Amino acid sequence: MLITFTEKPNAPLYEGLFYVAGLFFSGILRTLLMNNYFTVMYRIGTKIQTSLTTAVYNKTMKLSNASRREKTHGEIVNLMAIDVDRFRMITPQLQQYWSSPLQRSFSISLIPFNICISLFAKKWMVQQMRLKDERIRMTNEILSGI
Repeated sequence: MLITFTEKPNAPLYEGLFYVAGLFFSGILRTLLMNNYFTVMYRIGTKIQTSLTTAVYNKTMKLSNASRREKTHGEIVNLMAIDVDRFRMITPQLQQYWSSPLQRSFSISLIPFNICISLFAKKWMVQQMRLKDERIRMTNEILSGI
């Protein structure tokens, strides 16, 4: 729409300003929605991390002496600090697990449509080239006759 606006020599100014404002506010809206999404997902991830850390901590308090000999304090701290943190970091990408296959299948389903459009464009381009060749031939004949 913006391209067709720029091609019109006497298009009203308010129409162009409307298009620019639409682009500007759609970018702002996208940024706000993405920031909100990541904020919510990181909050959920932090809650998951807190719950798992609490569960691991409570479990270590209930370990028997025989079990404590099998796991060192470093392994337990590593489990609470690093391994549990992975759950917090993965939550913002959870939607990618279901949306990526959906996006791929949608893109693959559009391939036949793109093929049809490209065949139509090819036929139109060949026809346009024939007309251009004929026009150039006629122009050459006219110029040769002068």
